[in-house]
Amino acid sequence: MADLIININNCMFGKSTKKDKKPSSTSVTIIDYNYGVTGAGQSSPTLTRTLSNSGKTATSQDLIDFFVADLDVEDSLGNHFVKLKKFYVYMTQDSSGVMTYKLSHYKINDNYFLNPYFKDKDGNEIDYAYYGKYKGNVSSSKLRSVSGVSPTYSTKIDNYRTYARNNGAQYHQTDWCAVFTAQIMLMCVYATTQATNILTYRFTSSTTGSGTQILGIEDIIGNGYEDVDGVVFRSGSSLAASSVSWADKISDYASGITTNQTTLTGATGSNGSYISKMYYVSGKPALSIFPKALSGSSSTYYCDMFYFSSSNSPNLSYWGASSADDGSGLFYVSCHFAWSYTLGAVGSRLHCKILG
Repeated sequence: MADLIININNCMFGKSTKKDKKPSSTSVTIIDYNYGVTGAGQSSPTLTRTLSNSGKTATSQDLIDFFVADLDVEDSLGNHFVKLKKFYVYMTQDSSGVMTYKLSHYKINDNYFLNPYFKDKDGNEIDYAYYGKYKGNVSSSKLRSVSGVSPTYSTKIDNYRTYARNNGAQYHQTDWCAVFTAQIMLMCVYATTQATNILTYRFTSSTTGSGTQILGIEDIIGNGYEDVDGVVFRSGSSLAASSVSWADKISDYASGITTNQTTLTGATGSNGSYISKMYYVSGKPALSIFPKALSGSSSTYYCDMFYFSSSNSPNLSYWGASSADDGSGLFYVSCHFAWSYTLGAVGSRLHCKILG
């Protein structure tokens, strides 16, 4: 199959009228991203996209077809989701920190792992998962994904988890798997890691239903940050002395997770600096939403900032953006506050593994 370089930029996709669209024989099967165009040390946020799909010229619809089965699915409770198709990921990182991602709808070889977003509450592989279309709103002790209401903020992450589960056992709030998936979709659709120049931010507390969309998901950045469940950042005296723990399935999400704890060995940089390298360990994608080096700027590398505390305690992680502030995008992450902390600009989003 021939490799084709495509240039599809500034694409925002609206609501589809088609339901449960299945991958066709002409769908994109592999999407290969290379951070940087000119080799090791490249600092430009612009990415090169290579697609192999039987020689078919890629279009905006191909990008939708690869990721999305349905741009608007409503559950029995009135929540709205984007139905995403399962895909596998092959990640590599060179000595300078430049990442390559390859994606496929099937497991091409043992180098490909299942995107963990496509696991049900017990860790079983599923063909589809449901990403909340709208910022989370809490009503009647349930986290909702509905249009035309203001997001809910200033609530503890443990409470958001409970409110999500009140919809059913397969429901959850934004977690590290959702962040990992959103970052990949951003890179695919826009061929960049710099979100601030391509997306319209809305100020915190705006009602949902009219914001920027990526593949039908509204306000994926802007209009408030989102807590990240399933992962705990334990601050040390420096970034390199800090550690990350995570759970592999949503039924194990809780406060104070200690499973899979990994020290961020070799990570460098000062608190509140721009990310220049993401952490990467083969087989541990949860680590890849955290930085390894902080020597970038608002226009180089990932163009987003990272905050952490030196309190030597478990810290809450949240990501995204509240408004169009420098350093806030899909790679921004803050681990500066205690797990039980609440913030006026930090909310959540409802997701679901299997609709009832």
